Amino acid sequence: NKGQLLHEFNLGDAAMHAAHQKEMLQMQASGMLTATGMGKMDHGAMGHGDMAGMKHDDPNSVLVEPGKTAELTWTFTKATGLEFACNIPGHYQAGMVGKLTVSQ
Repeated sequence: NKGQLLHEFNLGDAAMHAAHQKEMLQMQASGMLTATGMGKMDHGAMGHGDMAGMKHDDPNSVLVEPGKTAELTWTFTKATGLEFACNIPGHYQAGMVGKLTVSQ
C-alpha cells in the first residue's frame, strides 16, 4: 500500500461484498476502523454489545496499512467468477473493485 490510507483486499461475490461493507461501516462508526488502521475499542463499555466479537479476520481478506504489504493465499477448487475489492467505506464505490474469473 503506497498510499496514505488503509486499504483491504477481499475476495467474494457481489452479495458478500455488500454485506461486508455494512460490517465495515459499523466498525468505522464505532471507532474500531480508522482511515489508517484498526483501533482498539471496548465495545461493551460503549454500548455496542452487539459488536463485542467483531474483528477483521476473514480468511478471504487482508487489511493493508499505509506503507505496508500483505499477502493473501487462496486455493480455488472449482471454476468461479468473483470480485476482488476494497471494502473500506467509500472505496468500493470509488472503483476499487475488479472481476476475477477462475477457469479449470
